Amino acid sequence: MKNVSFWSGLWGKLRKHIRENSLIRPGDKILVGVSGGPDSVCLTHSLSLLQKKWGLKLHLLYIDHGLRKAASQEARFVRSLGKKLNLPVTIRKAPVSAYAHHTKRSLEDAGRNLRYRIFLREAKRLKFKKVATAHHLDDHVETVLLNLLRGTQAKGLGGIPVRRSLNPCAGKNEPGTFFTKKRARHFLHTREEGKNKVEVIRPLLCLRKAEILEYLRFWKLRYRVDGSNKDLKFTRNWVRLKLLPLLESKNPKIRENLHRLSQSALS
Repeated sequence: MKNVSFWSGLWGKLRKHIRENSLIRPGDKILVGVSGGPDSVCLTHSLSLLQKKWGLKLHLLYIDHGLRKAASQEARFVRSLGKKLNLPVTIRKAPVSAYAHHTKRSLEDAGRNLRYRIFLREAKRLKFKKVATAHHLDDHVETVLLNLLRGTQAKGLGGIPVRRSLNPCAGKNEPGTFFTKKRARHFLHTREEGKNKVEVIRPLLCLRKAEILEYLRFWKLRYRVDGSNKDLKFTRNWVRLKLLPLLESKNPKIRENLHRLSQSALS
């Protein structure tokens, strides 16, 4: 009975979040970013449940950043997940290291930038208008804190938006060289306008990480663990593993306080 009560409450919370923010409508075509980790497995499974009720068309996308040997195993896992849920899967490679060197970006920033470029390209190829990512409430709080550390205006205190237009170039054309192992390609991204607009949605932004893990236990779902999430050379990992626990030792409600701050920044 306890498990049933948990599922009813969490599922209702998730659907309410989707409905109140108009994230998904019946018949939507959604490209789902999947790494094989707990968050993206939860996202994929929950969308597959909605697919049956709302007539959604889903397509899974795994991006190999070329930084870890485990990527090939993760790609196989995502293919297996897609097969289990009867969903098509696309695997793409993102030469993050070369791109970071070429553009003088950090690996974190380069990886994020290339991911969203590939999301946009694949969504347009499939003629999909929405891309779903698995960001959750803890990610949102971490982002607010990261933005505070880096120095931000009020907009940055809003954290991760529940939805936004997918435009990696911040509204301007950005020519450059897109490196692959075999050849170099010239790319040019332009602002997405009108009916061609592609939108990023975040259906899990209402859930804490603990709730996502409980969801996976409830459905007995397997997932991969990315060892690089513990690498402290990445600033977000340091915030999550070191800074937030330290702040919580002084104020156990720091996450709730940061979330309230983000909401007031958006109002």
